[in-house]
Amino acid sequence: MKELNANSKLVKVIYTLAVVLLILIAVFLLWDLMTILILALILSYVIEVTSTPLERLIRSKGGKLSHDQRIALTYVLVLIGIALIGFLVIPPLYRDIGHIISELPNYTKALGKIMNKLFASLSSIPFLREDKLKDLLEGVSNQLITSIGSVASKFYTGLTSALSSAVAVVGILVIVPIFSFYISYTKDSLYRIIVDIFPKSYRTEVSLILISFDKAMKKYIKALLINTSAISVLSALALAPFLGASSIGLGIIYGISSIVPIIGPLFGASIGIVIALSKGLVTGVIVIAIYILVQQICDNLITPKILGESMNIPPLLVILSMALFYKLLGIAGPLIAVPVTYTLIKVLSRWASNL
Repeated sequence: MKELNANSKLVKVIYTLAVVLLILIAVFLLWDLMTILILALILSYVIEVTSTPLERLIRSKGGKLSHDQRIALTYVLVLIGIALIGFLVIPPLYRDIGHIISELPNYTKALGKIMNKLFASLSSIPFLREDKLKDLLEGVSNQLITSIGSVASKFYTGLTSALSSAVAVVGILVIVPIFSFYISYTKDSLYRIIVDIFPKSYRTEVSLILISFDKAMKKYIKALLINTSAISVLSALALAPFLGASSIGLGIIYGISSIVPIIGPLFGASIGIVIALSKGLVTGVIVIAIYILVQQICDNLITPKILGESMNIPPLLVILSMALFYKLLGIAGPLIAVPVTYTLIKVLSRWASNL
């Protein structure tokens, strides 16, 4: 009898390992589509999270929607919102960045004049040798000009290529929304299929893992939407008097980049600072001060209140998990890093308590 039970457990373990192996093989085969699938999953949860308040609003007006109608209506509204944001964001930013590139020769000339004035001032100091000082400053000036031109040229070329790439446009505007639509409709069925392919003795644990992940995704997406919207609106309003139409796009970029702690806001602010400096030194300094003020408000008031209460994960662990998922899955990896890490912590804590 003991031998029979041992053989039965061995068969279950082998079967479970085979199922896990098949899942890993499927992931490997779909690896090239992983970015699109992750973005579609994120968008499907955005649709699900935003559909709930929409349903409450309709019910308060005396209306009623089925689950399918709610998902379809929210899907359409989300797509309209994304298209509207793209229409508002891309043209002003593209125009300002193009202006910076077109003015790059003037900036390099101005930099050369500044370096010449600096050289003239320093050469009046008695103990500085003119020949060495000249060589040093000319080397620094040429290196700065070359670096600025190279970085700006590559950035502009990359931006133009990304905007004009048919593959990127199709992937973002067509494939991702279609996949997200089907995920929204079939998510529960997909989860049931995943649970059912495991042996009965493991189904409860697999189901708990999927439930934990589903709850983590909903909490994270809801908190993320509120946090990103608050930061975007706050920064856009603060930048509007100085950067005009571009402030909307820059606010959205800054809000989205704030998803990644510490590093993200620095990247999001750098674009606005470059555009502001192209309009004048005073404008650049004011915009830098605005970003610092907004970041302080976000770090001390908005983000801890919204994200901290929902996920309760240390910032260092968030950064490490995002870096790991970026390495594994590319640009879309950090978007699911936090809920996956949250789920792993919950699962491991439950397992540890049962030991």
